[in-house]
Amino acid sequence: MRDTQFDHLRGVLDDARRSPEYAAERALLEFLEALVSRMDALGIRRSELATRMGVSRPMITKLLRGTGNLTLQTMTNAAQAVGCELTVSLSPTPEPARTRSSRGTRRSRQAPLRS
Repeated sequence: MRDTQFDHLRGVLDDARRSPEYAAERALLEFLEALVSRMDALGIRRSELATRMGVSRPMITKLLRGTGNLTLQTMTNAAQAVGCELTVSLSPTPEPARTRSSRGTRRSRQAPLRS
């Protein structure tokens, strides 16, 4: 019985790791770790980052806690404030990603991204 429960839990965790929400949280964490590492390397304090980004210190606290509204624009501003460029990339996953269209919903066509 115990092995069955363990296997079930492992399956639930594996499913969670394949979810878009998990991937988004992982990307957010990786960005924030890189930002803090860069701040440390340059000796930039939160107050200095706030000044460079033109935002309040409480906004920086929210950003670094991952509780603020972290948009691509905010991420780009933060990257530039520490002398970096934000890059976004796609990496193939080991298994095909589940899409909404595969569950019976129709996907709309989207305009291509501007470069």
